[in-house]
Amino acid sequence: MKDKGRLTSSLEDYLEAIWLLSRESKVVRVRDVARYLGVTPASVVSAVKVLARRRLVEHEPYGYISLTDKGVEQATQIYKRHTILARFFRDILGLDPNSAERTACILEHHISEKALTRLTKFLEFVEECPDATPYWLKGLHHYMKTGKRSVICPLRGKQR
Repeated sequence: MKDKGRLTSSLEDYLEAIWLLSRESKVVRVRDVARYLGVTPASVVSAVKVLARRRLVEHEPYGYISLTDKGVEQATQIYKRHTILARFFRDILGLDPNSAERTACILEHHISEKALTRLTKFLEFVEECPDATPYWLKGLHHYMKTGKRSVICPLRGKQR
């Protein structure tokens, strides 16, 4: 069957869940995916059928679910988008880990490749800074907490 374009957000969630579960256990069952995503087994079976038609997973009725090479490739890309977004929300914007994860899970399905590339470069830039936490990032975190600047603006040379 010919691939019909990009997966829906829901199907991406199923694919990512199968990939994550397969990293923890040798076998992935419908009930494992259902429990992980908080959905019914019938929902998982329905999604797995679509993923199988797209040649992203292999699944025999009442058997294990396994990712194809194409499925692994797509799932790792989805997870990469998720982790980059979660890092940004947690490490740069200072969201608590649960909020960062939830927000990343929503946005991972909609971010453009160009935006993801730029966000990745931004995170690399910040993380490779010789200062453990750049002064501007400390200032941003303080501003987010208090609504007030706490550092001297280097371009203006005065406290704001």
